[in-house]
Amino acid sequence: MLLRKKRGQLAIFVIVALVIVFAVVFFLLLRRGVKLDIEEEFNPQSFVRTCTKQSIQQALEIVMPQGGVIEPSNYKLYNNNKVEYICYGF
Repeated sequence: MLLRKKRGQLAIFVIVALVIVFAVVFFLLLRRGVKLDIEEEFNPQSFVRTCTKQSIQQALEIVMPQGGVIEPSNYKLYNNNKVEYICYGF
């Protein structure tokens, strides 16, 4: 009776080991199919350009109508925009 329990236990361990091996092999084969677009050579200039392009466009949309200043202190309203001026009289 004791021998029969050990045989059943061994069979379960073999089945579990086979399932684990097949799962690992399947995972590795599935992972090989995924390809990443990686540049051959790292170009820091293009990386910085792509990261900052949107932020620069947003800043320019704010600064350009206001005379180059984010928060103008000496300004005149022109088309609902605060336009900074430098020259002013005493």
